[in-house]
Amino acid sequence: MNRGEVLDEAKRLTYGDRNVSYDAPRINHKRIGVILGIILERYVEGATPGDPVPPEVAALCMAGMKLARLSAMPNHLDSAIDLAAYAAICAELASDID
Repeated sequence: MNRGEVLDEAKRLTYGDRNVSYDAPRINHKRIGVILGIILERYVEGATPGDPVPPEVAALCMAGMKLARLSAMPNHLDSAIDLAAYAAICAELASDID
């Protein structure tokens, strides 16, 4: 797939199915922002630009994105499965934390 085809597919998805499933991008990303703000709250203080987000926090953020999508479309099986996968990843990563 060349870059033009990639962009065409991205446009098709964002102006089509995903836009309908998850609401307009501004609404969906506002939801995501609220959830990520809650997740990242304890990691922001003292952080400087370029500091990495810990892997377990990144997994929480991805779970947050799926929660935001599910809030717009609760019966979307793919998002629910992805959420379960991110929860499992969070648990695995948390068990590796010293």
